[in-house]
Amino acid sequence: MTDRPPGKRSRSLAARLRRLVSQPFRSMRYKALFALESGRFLMDPADFADKRVLIIGAASCVSEELDRLDPADWDVIVRMNKAIDVPVIWHGKPFARCDVLFHSFGTEGIRAAGEVTAAKLRHTGTHTLVHRTTGKSLFLRTLEEDRRLREEGSPARMRIVAPEFYKGLMRELGGHSPTTGATAICWFLGCNTRRLGIVGFTFYTTRYFPGYQDHVQSDADAPAYGLHKGIHDPEAERKMIARKVEHARAAGKSVVLGHEVERVLAAG
Repeated sequence: MTDRPPGKRSRSLAARLRRLVSQPFRSMRYKALFALESGRFLMDPADFADKRVLIIGAASCVSEELDRLDPADWDVIVRMNKAIDVPVIWHGKPFARCDVLFHSFGTEGIRAAGEVTAAKLRHTGTHTLVHRTTGKSLFLRTLEEDRRLREEGSPARMRIVAPEFYKGLMRELGGHSPTTGATAICWFLGCNTRRLGIVGFTFYTTRYFPGYQDHVQSDADAPAYGLHKGIHDPEAERKMIARKVEHARAAGKSVVLGHEVERVLAAG
């Protein structure tokens, strides 16, 4: 039997499913595809055991918070969505490194997450690309993006978080979808990292840093953006993460928060 490259196998399965999606039992077919292929894509907490992981958000305070840290103190840099296009300023210099990128493929219009290309992944040194799926039905998109990026020569491995994990966050948020940043934070809070740092998150109470989402022109514009179409609930998300950080610290986990992240999480 001749082995097929992973990209071709994914393309074959995706093509077969696409021919069948208009037929009955579509949900069952998606679940079957997920059962067959998802094992090699699931994020593994063991990959980050005893690592010093820093999650960098896109709030306007991010550079000020980063300036209190040393880049050499972190083994893994995690960023989200359009951050792959926009370096942050760290100690006065552009910092583009991104080891792990959480990305929400397929968002359109004003909330566009940005385009991922193999060239961008190489430029930033990204070795793990996490498709923030909302369930098994979007796993087909994972396969399609993985195939596209492999054909472009991407150096990054495609991964997803378990749908059960994502659904658990939704339950905690009263049915609202967690943002890409919240998904990353909560997932890493559950890992056995040596240290976890979180900077650049104000949960839609301030604008973004320049170049990230410039249509949010002021702090006053941020709350409405966060509540866009009722998809997210920033206040519920803030409270959820505050609880999880408190529980993690109580269990002995080292969690380092930027001063603005600390302030916002403690706000009631």
